[in-house]
Amino acid sequence: MLPSSQAQGPPSPGYYPSSEVAPIGFDQVFKNLWGPQHQSLDQGTLTIRLDNTSGGSGFKSLDSYQSGYFGVEIKLQPNYTAGVITSYYLSNNEVHPEGKHDEIDLEFLGTTLDKPYVLQANVYMIGDGVGNNTGREIRFHLWFDPTQDFHNYAIPWSPSEIMYKNFKIGGCKDGADASCRPPWGSPLGASGLNCQQNTAMEWVQKNYKVYDYCDDSNRDHTLTPEC
Repeated sequence: MLPSSQAQGPPSPGYYPSSEVAPIGFDQVFKNLWGPQHQSLDQGTLTIRLDNTSGGSGFKSLDSYQSGYFGVEIKLQPNYTAGVITSYYLSNNEVHPEGKHDEIDLEFLGTTLDKPYVLQANVYMIGDGVGNNTGREIRFHLWFDPTQDFHNYAIPWSPSEIMYKNFKIGGCKDGADASCRPPWGSPLGASGLNCQQNTAMEWVQKNYKVYDYCDDSNRDHTLTPEC
């Protein structure tokens, strides 16, 4: 079932970290990683194209960060997108290559005309999400159509917590002074989500979560002790 434009959204979390970080120009914080011929930048909006002969395109930040708020507005491709994955993620693969890096992913899994997009969140450490079946995937359907307009998606990474446009990075660069503080994921610098944010998150999990690695009986949970 495709999401309705009238679908009920989650209760308000009450606080949006994105309000603390101003959008920044693509060229100020990012550069092309591969497939530059499939990227076009127009007035702050980056469009990525995929054809029958290419592997798409990618970009990366100019600097490395210890922590921060990393957000972007994305409008996904409509119609038949099976086999296409659109992602926005944090990775330290340049420091720890050869399958030994850490990664936090937001991935939009392409779909067919009669099914909605799936948003997959994933975390893996020391490369254990590659080939070892110890990724930590959680998948959601969305209560809105992500192909009709831009929506904000973000990964807040604070010192105490574990089409694209309106790029936002408010973080502490690698090697920054200890006094550097990124925008907090909760108001007043609280550690973790506040009560109102937790309520919004639990609503989404109850109504739109379609897969959780902790609930998968086929997984070896000795490798995921948090379950």
